[in-house]
Amino acid sequence: MELKGYVKKSNRLIIIDNGSTNKDIIDYVGKDLWVIAKKYYRDGGYKPGLLVEIHSIEDLREKESYYRWLCNLDIPMLCQSESMGFMVPVVYPIEQVLDKYKTKFILNSLCYMVILAIEYGYKEIEIYEANMITYTHDLLKTGVEFWLGVAAQKGIVLKISPYSDLLKCEKLYGYEADLSLSVANEKYRTQLLQEIKESEDIFEIKNKVKLLEENRVQYMKNLHNRYMHPESLTGSVWDTTNCWDDD
Repeated sequence: MELKGYVKKSNRLIIIDNGSTNKDIIDYVGKDLWVIAKKYYRDGGYKPGLLVEIHSIEDLREKESYYRWLCNLDIPMLCQSESMGFMVPVVYPIEQVLDKYKTKFILNSLCYMVILAIEYGYKEIEIYEANMITYTHDLLKTGVEFWLGVAAQKGIVLKISPYSDLLKCEKLYGYEADLSLSVANEKYRTQLLQEIKESEDIFEIKNKVKLLEENRVQYMKNLHNRYMHPESLTGSVWDTTNCWDDD
């Protein structure tokens, strides 16, 4: 696959998501670099070959200063259409992707990036700043891991930051431990409990813990509905027949 406005220079790709850890030591030599536009806007310091801003023009116009900044960048911008106002628009091949993979399980910008990396034929993908350690990330995390699984099935080497919870599991289910919560949720719960010990405002922290538990219950209900009643989802039930072919 080749998209107008972007030139692949390597078989090795680095993806920088929108996290704020900034702890990774990254070797950029000999690798292409894709960066979430909001991350570049906030932190700078990168020399990306591709920025990613996949939101609609209507959404972007509500963030006037950010949108104006985007339109003044002479960097290829992965986006929805050529009419977005960017200097070097790179239009995402959404119709081809939906037609090939037969699913709309594309939950955030990182999902779009992993899919495109697969289609571009990268042999190695490194991912940084995709921390995914809070409760609100749980559903998004499932989407990213789904597409990383597709990449792994195609033989692509995956290198994930140690500060990310993507593809991390500390215990082997059934053999070493029975996990009722994801590792991400356990880390978040531990963080909150530590805050309880250290904070003078115990009431506020207890409310956070209560909200966490309420969110966990709702999350489990949503998962149950998703898998027990797939017909209720937007779009048709998945049909993955022949969608894993390399051609």
